[in-house]
Amino acid sequence: MRGRVDQTHPGPQVPEPERADVRRCLRRQCIRSLLAVRKAAESDERDTDGTPGGTSDAGQSVPWDAVHSLTIVGAVTGFASFRARGAARIPGRKPRGRHPVCIISTDERAPRMTVVPEEARQNLGRDIVYAVTARGDGLPADVRLALTALAGVARTLVVLLPATSGEAMRAQAKALGGIVVVADADTFSRRWYAKALAELVDRVGGRPVRVALTGDVVIGPVGRLADFIGRMDAGEIDAWDGVQNADHVRESFDSQGFPAVDRPFAWFDVSASIARSAAWYDFWDQGESLRDRDRAALLSALAAAGARTAYAFPASVIGSADPALFDAVPLLEAGWPFVDKAVFQSYPPFLDRKAILGRDIAEAMISRGYPAEALWAGLARTTSPKTLNTNASMLEVLHDEVDAYDEAAPLRTVAVAHMSDPEGADAVFGGIAHLPGTVDVVVTTSSGFAASRLERLMEDWANGRPGAVEVRVTPTSRGRDMADLFVGCRDLILPDRYDLLVKLHARRSDRKTVNRLRYFRRYQLENLVGTPAHARNVVAMFQREPGLGLVFPPTMHIGYAMMGRAWAGLRGYALRMLARDKIDVPLDEISPLAPFGGMWIARTAALRPLAEHGWSLADYGHRGAGRYGDLAKLQERVVVSFAASRGFHVRTVLTAEHAAISHTALDYKTDELFSTTRGYPVEQIQLMQRAGAAGHGGPVALMRMYVNLNHPHLSAVLRPLYRVAFAGLRFVSSIKRLLGRLVHVVRRHDEDR
Repeated sequence: MRGRVDQTHPGPQVPEPERADVRRCLRRQCIRSLLAVRKAAESDERDTDGTPGGTSDAGQSVPWDAVHSLTIVGAVTGFASFRARGAARIPGRKPRGRHPVCIISTDERAPRMTVVPEEARQNLGRDIVYAVTARGDGLPADVRLALTALAGVARTLVVLLPATSGEAMRAQAKALGGIVVVADADTFSRRWYAKALAELVDRVGGRPVRVALTGDVVIGPVGRLADFIGRMDAGEIDAWDGVQNADHVRESFDSQGFPAVDRPFAWFDVSASIARSAAWYDFWDQGESLRDRDRAALLSALAAAGARTAYAFPASVIGSADPALFDAVPLLEAGWPFVDKAVFQSYPPFLDRKAILGRDIAEAMISRGYPAEALWAGLARTTSPKTLNTNASMLEVLHDEVDAYDEAAPLRTVAVAHMSDPEGADAVFGGIAHLPGTVDVVVTTSSGFAASRLERLMEDWANGRPGAVEVRVTPTSRGRDMADLFVGCRDLILPDRYDLLVKLHARRSDRKTVNRLRYFRRYQLENLVGTPAHARNVVAMFQREPGLGLVFPPTMHIGYAMMGRAWAGLRGYALRMLARDKIDVPLDEISPLAPFGGMWIARTAALRPLAEHGWSLADYGHRGAGRYGDLAKLQERVVVSFAASRGFHVRTVLTAEHAAISHTALDYKTDELFSTTRGYPVEQIQLMQRAGAAGHGGPVALMRMYVNLNHPHLSAVLRPLYRVAFAGLRFVSSIKRLLGRLVHVVRRHDEDR
């Protein structure tokens, strides 16, 4: 029969201890059923006319659920054999792996924990299981928004959390959802849903209803979820999945840090009869993985068992093999209320090949009412910063002709300027003068002589300007401007004194040519505070976006060779630092998204996670080298990740002039780099990374690249030997550099004499 699933399925007998568990379950449910009948019989307040239900021996109206449950209990009390695994052999009974349980219940008035008042619910007639794969301190903003929306439409909401989820996350989930289930592992797998479904059966009363499985793999709902569910319910479908992936698999990039992983359902919906069927329970007992091919296999298994199955949005109708990834905006227009996070979290060159523009998708979501703050805060917590910045095109090219600053909503601002080169003071002070509103200024220097000179300069500069000015003399440190900020000026960050902190500097550098130093200062200062109109527009970004944490220029590539190696050997130190602080924001693999050059405008709340460490000047010296490498450089590279752990996102910014300078140079260099390889950039990048580092192009490096490409197994055997040789080469190179610097210092000393 259409829509019916066979529930009689042969299987092994249950051991006696498990059979006893089942008997206890049945006895408990039988008592509940009898109590429900007795309570109904004793009550004379219910009108029996036109009310579905039954009649007790006393002639009183009995609730329909009590009659139904008594029928089930009567049927199962004489049943002596149960399966240990697989399907229920009786209606109303559900096995759960090695621990079969019973789903019979009659008490619909059992309290349900939810933040949504009962009278405000638009009940979709479903129990909803929501899997949270994000880790860290508290639920991400997009997850909180989703749980709030689902709690308003679900009969019961079950929230699945990772094994190491903290108390804050569990408390938030309990307040928003109701039933909190903690998984046995941090990595999501099929077992998560199996455990949640078993918990749902154990703890939720009332007659069986439809069950929906979803999770934080998608962002939403965008628009009205109830309208979409209502349209699907009108089709009387037993089991349906949201969006079909006709390929059943998505391309993964393991070597680049984007492996294939098990993911929760976007939305998988089954009827009450399917939720008690053999095919349904067999699926959760088989295997661990839950990927697109497994979802398709589940739907096929249910169809083979006689269920009516469907996709809400088949791939053939949308016109692409994987519409959730390739056609997010058309799906929104067609009524699908979710957006797959993969459009923001996938490997950027892969999305580039498919011309998937995350910025357009974000704008489509926001235009349909999804809060931008929740969107960016949630993605910042769960996406590596440079990946999000690239996929969502979070570079802003500002034009002076547009004035977006709101005079009625000024932000309390302090500018911290480190001055080790007084010759650059004029440019820094000129930029600070462009900031709108009242700005306090704190200048740091490690020289008493320079401090007296700067005080005179600041007196003339600050004459008639609003805001306080101060010069702080700090001890000489290898941390330079970073040590001055997080040690000497920590009091400006930790209390709630300021909204924004503008960090600028004029550092002396003997290793930069005149052109490089000139362009460095131009690039940093002009893109942040170059003109009054530009500075106003940068501050206006913080006014518009409460979740915006930092703004700084993109990575410099003119005059600098930072592309491809901007971690500078500090990624391992960064991983250990984040692990000590229990921060789960993913790190970029090749180069981080960071304010290289040490200049930025930041919300002080975004800097607090890093400032709360209580750094000392000794941490920036030799004492901290073993733990942090170079702490000043490390802080520069992880400040974005620490801000993201609190839900703050980051944007990069350029003037129109610097965008023209940067893009034309980058376009030409990229064209030259790809001139010897074929295909899309994603294939070219994979080929070059598979070959490995080219070094200086010598015969050893070229031979190693040949072995990597053509004999990968031999390469794996030789790699440890190569590491030893490379470590020796690095040691010799460091000695040569040290000797070169000593010679340079001696020569300079002789010239001064």
